[in-house]
Amino acid sequence: MTNASAAATGTLVSWVSQKVSNRYAWLRWIVMSNLPLSFCESELTRQYTNLPAVAVDTLRVNMESVTRAV
Repeated sequence: MTNASAAATGTLVSWVSQKVSNRYAWLRWIVMSNLPLSFCESELTRQYTNLPAVAVDTLRVNMESVTRAV
């Protein structure tokens, strides 16, 4: 099913870039765990995650964009 189209699988994952998926993962982790945005820049956090590094300012811009879109 890895070669199936988005219409056949009922998912849009194949249309979402890795960059967007990573940003969503950071935002979801921070919001759902009620953590401060600075969590993403913590050395300890960086040590225990496989997500690529992201700046607080970048997450803030992404969060504002999501808020405007919703």
